[in-house]
Amino acid sequence: MQKIYFDNNVARRLMDDPKSWNAIYDQLATRIGRRFQTVQSMYLFLEYLGFRKKQIAITPELMKVELSTAASFMSSDDLAQEIDDILEPNLKQINMEVKQQLSTLQSVFENLIKERNARTTLWAGSIQLIKALFGDFLNTVHDHYELFVEDLTRALVWDFLCCIESKGISNNLLRERQIGYWYQLHNGGHSLPMGKLIDDIHKYFKMDFSSFLKNKEDMVDSEMLTYAVLGQLENEKRIPIVCLTFDSSDTISERLKLALGCLNSFEETLGCNIAARPGWIYCLNSSDCQIVEVHEPLRSIFL
Repeated sequence: MQKIYFDNNVARRLMDDPKSWNAIYDQLATRIGRRFQTVQSMYLFLEYLGFRKKQIAITPELMKVELSTAASFMSSDDLAQEIDDILEPNLKQINMEVKQQLSTLQSVFENLIKERNARTTLWAGSIQLIKALFGDFLNTVHDHYELFVEDLTRALVWDFLCCIESKGISNNLLRERQIGYWYQLHNGGHSLPMGKLIDDIHKYFKMDFSSFLKNKEDMVDSEMLTYAVLGQLENEKRIPIVCLTFDSSDTISERLKLALGCLNSFEETLGCNIAARPGWIYCLNSSDCQIVEVHEPLRSIFL
């Protein structure tokens, strides 16, 4: 069964407008069949509720890597080891601080869900869509909050890790560690977005093009690109994902170039091939929800 990732602009539209759902569903039924599943995204869930990362306070010193004055005289291997010696305990502490704060916020999330339901036009289709998009998260918030905290902690810690800055050293060495962390979780089946690494990676690797990726705290845009380029691991098999967005075709084209360039650079940094099963991004017309362009993220786009 085909899996679909809804960009936040499409998800909001579908919840509020029954006609939009009918128009999009009819086209999906023609292209991929009438039975499909949605990808449940923690980042999309946070946007849906209006929960912001800034509501979690992290000790500022943990968000930077600053080496000793002797670093300029170190070999590359010793320098890498010193970065690891700083980054690993920082990451553990960030994980602990995030989890401790989230553990006290169950009532906050329950209230956000109630407030969001009050603002949503609830009809049969929107109720079904909300369940398909966020059913697992909604259930764990109410009944197994500790499991929700585990999933949300992983998502937020990755977001924080992407924002860690280096001081007095090349950003390349820090990026290599961030990419290595991403790759370890990627192989374990956790589909973390390339995230804010995408926002500046073209400078890091001297890529010769620009992108309109948002420089904001949310991860939904880059998560959609990650699914489109890499697919999703399911039952030890990587499957392609269909992504739906109202973003313009030109914007998606530029973003895909950047995402594919990042994938190539990740592989160069890691010295290995990253398992990928490219899918498709359907660009929809915002006025009538018709599919105007289908992008397939093939490596030849970047080359």
